[in-house]
Amino acid sequence: LLPGNAHSDPPVPKEARIDVFGTHGSLHYGGNDREANSGKLEFKDKEGNVEVLHDEFHFENLENSGDGPESLREFVRLCDGEEGLEAGANVTDGLRSIQTIDAMYRSHASSQVEAVLQA
Repeated sequence: LLPGNAHSDPPVPKEARIDVFGTHGSLHYGGNDREANSGKLEFKDKEGNVEVLHDEFHFENLENSGDGPESLREFVRLCDGEEGLEAGANVTDGLRSIQTIDAMYRSHASSQVEAVLQA
């Protein structure tokens, strides 16, 4: 992540790139947060085949007006118990996310590949 300043004059974009590697391939998502056409979400399998999963890069809502970014508004609506919202992930997805982040921290500390622990 190269930080920017969305509220300076002129705005300075953030450059972000996220790469996740697994046993079946890797996910790659990156771009410039001010230009949706600057990046995409891709899956690369072990043989080098590339599948574009989403053809634009959306990092965050940068508008000064309104009630904040969409992710925050959806979170508040879910906490309020509003019906008919898509939570996006269940408790198992949340647990696996935390377990994966834990493995990433352990891998960084040990400089080795670390297994994702499962409870």
